[in-house]
Formats: sequence, C-alpha cells, structure tokens
Amino acid sequence: MSTSLRVSSTSNFQSILDKALIEYKKKTGKDLIVHSLADQIKDCDSPEAILTVLQGKANELKRSQSSDDRLTKWLTPTVNILTAFSSTLGDGVSTVFPPSKIIFSAIGILLVAAKDTAASRDVLIELFDKIENFFVRIQTYTEVPPTAEMINVMGKIMAEVLSILAIMTKEMKQGRTKTFFKKLAGRTDVEDALRRLDKLEQGELRTVAAQVLKTTGDIKDGVERIEVIAQRIVTDVGARDWEHFLQNLRRWLSPPDPSINHNIMCSSQHERTSAWLFKEVTYEEWESKGPLLWIHGKPGSGKSVLCSAIIQHIVALRDAGLASIAYFYFDFRDTDKKHRRNLLCSLLIQLSAYSNPCCEILYRIYSERGQGTQQPNDDTLKNCLWEMFSVTSTQHPIYIIMDAIDECPDTPGVPSPRQQVLSLVKDLVDRRLPNLHICVTSRPEIDIRNTLESLTPWRISLHDQPGQKEDIAEYVSSVVPSDVKMKKWREDDRTLVIETLSEKADGM
Repeated sequence: MSTSLRVSSTSNFQSILDKALIEYKKKTGKDLIVHSLADQIKDCDSPEAILTVLQGKANELKRSQSSDDRLTKWLTPTVNILTAFSSTLGDGVSTVFPPSKIIFSAIGILLVAAKDTAASRDVLIELFDKIENFFVRIQTYTEVPPTAEMINVMGKIMAEVLSILAIMTKEMKQGRTKTFFKKLAGRTDVEDALRRLDKLEQGELRTVAAQVLKTTGDIKDGVERIEVIAQRIVTDVGARDWEHFLQNLRRWLSPPDPSINHNIMCSSQHERTSAWLFKEVTYEEWESKGPLLWIHGKPGSGKSVLCSAIIQHIVALRDAGLASIAYFYFDFRDTDKKHRRNLLCSLLIQLSAYSNPCCEILYRIYSERGQGTQQPNDDTLKNCLWEMFSVTSTQHPIYIIMDAIDECPDTPGVPSPRQQVLSLVKDLVDRRLPNLHICVTSRPEIDIRNTLESLTPWRISLHDQPGQKEDIAEYVSSVVPSDVKMKKWREDDRTLVIETLSEKADGM
C-alpha cells in the first residue's frame, strides 16, 4: 500500500513529492509513507509530540556513541519551522500525510541507521548544519500566503532535502561513514543536491516577490512589502551563513582560546593600574604610527597585566568601529600556546569573526582544501594573514598583540619554536603595511633582544619605568591595610611594610 499527497490542480507539488518518495525508496529500501516510524509521526498532533519521537531516536544515538546535545538542539527549531511551513501551505496542498512529516520520518529513519555506525554523529551534525539554513529560509515564507509557483519551488526544496537524507541513510546502513565524510568535499550526490538548493534560493526570492505583487492591491505597497521580506531573508540568511562558516573554520583550524588567559589577567588588574602606560609618549607614538612596540621586563614585572590593559583599550576601539584587533597569550603551561602555527590559526579566526571580507578569505582557503578535509601549511596561513591585512588595513588600524613570546620554547631545532615566532614578527614589520600595529611583551632574553631592538625604536622597559613603580606602590598600599592580620598592626608598622615593599619590589 502507498499513500500520496492530494494537491490543487494549479500546483505540481504532488508529482514532485511522489517522485522524491520513489527515489528515496530506491536508495534506502524504505517506504516513508507506510514505515512504522512514519505511523508514529503521522499520529502526532503537535510539534512537541513530533519532537518527542525524534529526540527519542537522537538519544539512542547518543547512548550508542558519546553524549552530545547538538543533535537534539538542532531538532527543535527544525520541527517548528517545517510544521509552520506545512500549515501555511494549507489551501494550496491538501495532504493525507503533511509534507513536513515526510521529512521528519526520513530524519528519524536516518537517526536509527546511524545508531550502529561508528563516528556517525559528527557526520550527521556536519550535514545537518549544511541544510539548516534552508529550513530557516522556509520560516520567512510562512508569513506570505503561498501561490502555486511558490508551492512548486518549496516542493523542489523539500525533494532535494529528502534526497540528501536518503543518501545519508544509505551510507550509514552500509557503514561507510569515513569514506562518506571524505566524499563531502567532492562532487558527490550530496554536494550536487546542496548546489541545486543554492540555485533554488534565487528562485525562491523571485517567486515570493511575484506572489506579493499579485496579492497586493496597491503596487507601491506591494513593492515595499517585497523589499522588506527580501531584505529580511538576505539579512537572516547572511547572518546564519556567516555563523555557519565560522563554525566550520573553527573546527578546521582548532585554535587555542587566548581569552582564557586574558580573563585571568584582567581579573588581576588593580584599579587604576596601567593608566600610566597610555600617557607614555612611546605608547602614543606606537598607537598612532606603529608598527612595533616591545614591552620587556623581568619575571613578575606585570607584563601580562599591561598587555591585558592594552587589549581592553583596543577592544573598546574595535567595538566603536575604529579598529581591528587579534591577540595571543603564549603560555609555557599550555602546549597549544607555544607555537607559531597556533598563533596564526588564532589570529585568523579572530579577524574573521569581526570581518566579512576576512571570513571570506579564510573560507576560500577552507574550500580549496577539500572543504576542510586537508590542513593548510604555515606558509598558506601566513599568506592568508597578509591578504586579510591588505583588505582591512585601508579601512582602519589593525592591532596584533602578543604576550610572553619568551614562553615559546627555545629548544634545539632549525628553527626553534621561538625563532619561528620572532621570524613572523620580523616579517610583519618588514611588510610595512599601512595601519598595522604590533605589540610584543617578553623578558629581555638575548635572542629576543637581538631581533626586536633592530626592528623598532618604540621600547618600554618596566625595570626602570616610574609609572610601573607607582602601580606597585599603590597596589601594596591597598593590600596591606585590607589584610586581616595586618589590620591588627600599629599604623606605623603598616606604613613601614608599605614603604619597604614598594622600595625593594625591584619592578616585581
């Protein structure tokens, strides 16, 4: 027995979906209309009931592999969007089995097939991310009464999504997830279906525009309504595409998170400390002219705290639209924060997160390397960074802040990790890019001094810096009176402690 959709004579929706159902059965061996899972979903009378069925299958997958909430989080908006779309079709499509429930049944069958296949969860999440944007687009169309032309376009979209789910299910059943995942980067059936969806997007926008003109009595109002709807679609889709791109790029490069170190340093800042730095002529000249500022001092002299203050200052400029910034904290305690490659990856991701042109540059490299199935070498990463600088440096200043490069190991090797980082700093300066400002902090190690002193006249030594000594004295003056034990001391004794510590701190 098979069940088809009953549709109005002005739409080809039925034939489109019937063909898609036949192709689905050929690929998977499953008849979506009579499948037991379809029976469960067909009886659901609300989005919540459908979610209960699908989340049950997702939970089975979680138990068979490892716990991950990303699948279940993806299901909720998808169910709501497709249910609303199916309801909106109303008069245009009279359904025995609502089209959205066909998609839900296919998703459920895919989750069942994935349960017994190793590493399938990551494959599913990768592909669900790819098709999620198209479900989001459908949400916008639920606000407009559908025409036959629009119904046909949406039928084609749902047919392509069904084709993708069928291919995924077939591959899962055959246990070829590793091969399947690698094939995503090539011209596979899935990629072909995704490309067809891309082409349908343009058709969708034209169809919605034509429909609004037909159903609006006043042409001017109709045109204005088209512009509002089209702009909303472009804005929503653009934002989600950018977010999707960034997610893929982060997974691909897997950079360490420098904000962890930054937050720790910010919490160490005492009120009013570091204020002296921004009044220094050396700092002011670097901030306006660049390209390199080197701040150096002995261990414990407050280099990282100063660095965090600079970052906060530049971030405020970025938030005001006056600058771009990317920063990195080298850390001998963290193996991911000792090497040039991870520095490059982190800088690229940070710049891409706040700039569409930068994101597009990095995504092009991602696409050229099999949609992220191959890693770029260091030269490719550097060239990508140069390209980002060339695009953004004409708009506003770019600040690159690096803390504690002395914590890069200077181990035997040609070149050592530290030498690689110093070489990168030299390359940055030598390119003489307009509006590029680099700040580096470190101990005054001989190899670092030999490289950086020749690159810049803008250097600040914390050892003999009056402002830093004042910060230390102010910090000691605030801590001693607040110490529980010292509160019981005589005032003269506390004063002596403050004076002694301040005088003999020696910059630390």
